[in-house]
Amino acid sequence: MLYPLDPQPPYPYSGPPDMSEWPEHFKNVLDPLTTLAFIAANTTKTNLGTCIIDIVFHNPITLAKEFTTIDILSEGRMICGFGIGWSKHEFLASNIPYEKRGDRADEILKAMKKIWTDDIVEFNGEFYKVPKSIIGPKPIQKPHPKILLGGFSPKTFERMVKYGDGYIGYIEALVGSFEYIHNSIKMFNDFIEKSSRTRTEFDLTFFTNPRLLNNSISREKGN
Repeated sequence: MLYPLDPQPPYPYSGPPDMSEWPEHFKNVLDPLTTLAFIAANTTKTNLGTCIIDIVFHNPITLAKEFTTIDILSEGRMICGFGIGWSKHEFLASNIPYEKRGDRADEILKAMKKIWTDDIVEFNGEFYKVPKSIIGPKPIQKPHPKILLGGFSPKTFERMVKYGDGYIGYIEALVGSFEYIHNSIKMFNDFIEKSSRTRTEFDLTFFTNPRLLNNSISREKGN
């Protein structure tokens, strides 16, 4: 959303604790859903997904309709990658309280699923309310596009087994260590085992951002 010049807390995924600056490429980021709409119009088979959108900065009706629109225009290729955010600067800019962000995220997920599936939608929560309404159209994928949740705490996996269809992890710097991957997979499996759902109902995904370096070898080869 934005690149704070004095990040508090520091960027948690860049390495040692004293590395407080956010990655340089965060200074210029295209809107993900607008970008995916463009990609949908120029492809026919590629799956389309976000990784990730912090849902607490969005209204559940408008966010659900944006994902529905791309799912319809792409003929059912949309995947929802969601998180709840960690940067207090972004919460401040969005006028959303940092406290109870997990409870707010739970409500958004519940409301979005009703918007995607119910012919008559009505929702009464602590943070969001939807009067009895018809909200269409519905997504092509049934009952709705897959919901993959990202995060690093046990609450992420608790939320996943209640409202999601899988987990999406991030491999970069120290966050991408084998210990991190091992712990994430363990929590993923443990929370599914404790739930009433089965492993086959969930996707497990990890992603990374490959970077091309302009190093001395490339220069020597004239690349």
